Amino acid sequence: FTTYYMGMLDHTGTHVDALSHNNPEGATIDKMPVEMFMGKAVCLDLRHIPDRGEVTREDMEAAEKEAGVRVDGHIVLMCTGLNARHWPNDSVCNNNPQISAGATHWLHERGSKVHGVEGPSTDRVDENLFINHRICRDLEMVHYEWLWNLEEVIGVGEFQFQGIPLRIKGASGSPVRALAFID
Repeated sequence: FTTYYMGMLDHTGTHVDALSHNNPEGATIDKMPVEMFMGKAVCLDLRHIPDRGEVTREDMEAAEKEAGVRVDGHIVLMCTGLNARHWPNDSVCNNNPQISAGATHWLHERGSKVHGVEGPSTDRVDENLFINHRICRDLEMVHYEWLWNLEEVIGVGEFQFQGIPLRIKGASGSPVRALAFID
């Protein structure tokens, strides 16, 4: 028999933030419904967004049209090409685009409670405003960070996504194994 000890932060690698991540009144990961982390999804092609750029409402609308899927409660994955441009260099950690307030509100208006990005954050990591995180807090939305291989699901239309968190008592997030199921 073999066993391993694992010690890690709850925001390690590909992970999802719990509502409690930036709201002490929000649900911890173990209190959130597992159904929130699975369902119909679409990957939007936002590879034209430059490093440290900003994803706008207009970018989301154009990418939705290009994807051929009307966002209606979908889990929305956003491929900006960050990992393809920078991995494995450390520059991947500080060049991610930011999801603007307008884009975040657009997601909410379309019924999307969950979205995901390739990089370390949905916000530029060197800014203290954390626009996307704050709006997600206020609207009870969550997001995945450090997703990989999103290029592989651009252009496939609607698919099923699962990124199930570990049920860690009191955690503000959890590593996940993110999977796309394509017909």
